[in-house]
Amino acid sequence: MSFIQSTKTNYFPSSLRQSTKLPGWVRSNGPYVWANDGVRYLDCTSGFGVSLFGHSHPKIAEAISEQLKTLSHAISSIYPHVYEHDALYGIAKHSPINDPSIVLTSSGSEAVEVALKIAYLATGNPIVAFLDGAYHGQSLGVLRVNGQVSLRTPLEDVIGNNSFCIPFPSPVNLYGKSDYIEGCISLRDKPGAIIVEPMQNPAGYRLLPKDFCIQLSNYCKKNNVLLISDEIFTGFGRSGFWSLSQEIGLDADIYCFGKAITGGVPAGLCLGAKELFSTLATNSGIPLHSPTFLGSPIICSAIKSAVKVLEYEDIPKRSMEVGGNIRDVLACELKDSPIIAEIRGIGCAIAIQFVNTAPNYSGSTIALMAVEKLRTHRIFALNSGFPAGDVLSITPPAIIDEKEVSLIISSVLAVHFELLKEVKGEYYG
Repeated sequence: MSFIQSTKTNYFPSSLRQSTKLPGWVRSNGPYVWANDGVRYLDCTSGFGVSLFGHSHPKIAEAISEQLKTLSHAISSIYPHVYEHDALYGIAKHSPINDPSIVLTSSGSEAVEVALKIAYLATGNPIVAFLDGAYHGQSLGVLRVNGQVSLRTPLEDVIGNNSFCIPFPSPVNLYGKSDYIEGCISLRDKPGAIIVEPMQNPAGYRLLPKDFCIQLSNYCKKNNVLLISDEIFTGFGRSGFWSLSQEIGLDADIYCFGKAITGGVPAGLCLGAKELFSTLATNSGIPLHSPTFLGSPIICSAIKSAVKVLEYEDIPKRSMEVGGNIRDVLACELKDSPIIAEIRGIGCAIAIQFVNTAPNYSGSTIALMAVEKLRTHRIFALNSGFPAGDVLSITPPAIIDEKEVSLIISSVLAVHFELLKEVKGEYYG
């Protein structure tokens, strides 16, 4: 009996389930997850990108355990604690902004909330522009900059109308247009801020073109518009860099990070120039952002340890090498596939987008079939590319070895062969 089946049906929202037969996770270590069906799976979801250096990393687990025994909680907005300094120092060393102010949060979505607060307080302009397909979290304040229509529409009456969407800068609509940004904004009220992801995550690992990033950065500086870069998924090594923004010409004023920064503890952070972040202070004594778990000692201990792991094990470099190897081999082997539209990504984030032209099979259907078939090969993966859902996402931890890389490649190729037989209805040899 599966974990979902053995649980009351009203316990888990049905929208979270890809299948009623999904195995429940019991324990994890390194790149593997053991499920209640007795099977050990190679986790190529990395828990939505969190476990970049594997599950239950011993250094991080030890640091958290010791912290729980020493100081498990503090009200750091009033009484600072010594562990916060070490965490902030580790982050600042790798910050895309020199000598930044940093706000630690309990999630990536909260980090974006902080960024939006600061953008309004600094500019006095509540309007924010975002990209089609964007995903910046699901808390209420963040939904107004969420490019996933299915998440915005049910709550549109309570999220306001002080934001607008810019079409994603594909090569087709960007090519030769030096005024692309101006063209997208000219018929709208000028925004106080623009928020983007260097590479969109749920949209299927869509990387922003460098020309667009340079153009966007220049537009924001010229027009006094704050630029927010959401690196919650790409930052701290997943993309192969501490900050992907810098590598693609995105010069932001505020950055948000999360997921990999703790190795598994829920956390996020927002950083930027001190003069911007000073706007959070008030005369009333209560800062404009000071939740209960702000700067939690547990989060700080996990961040400090995670940064050391990232440095000592050179995780960004490993992510680029491991992910690049998988992506390059699959792109070569599957370049003539009649059911694959594109293979893309960067670092340990590989996207295989399926065609929507196969008779009786949508790209979304094929992607979900691929996810289920990979599970029979003892690999967990996800579909993405929303709203279409036509992408198979391969997101392994950067710590996997050559044997595990080979397993991923051989399993994807085997699944592709199975899909061809089923979708095309004939044998491909």
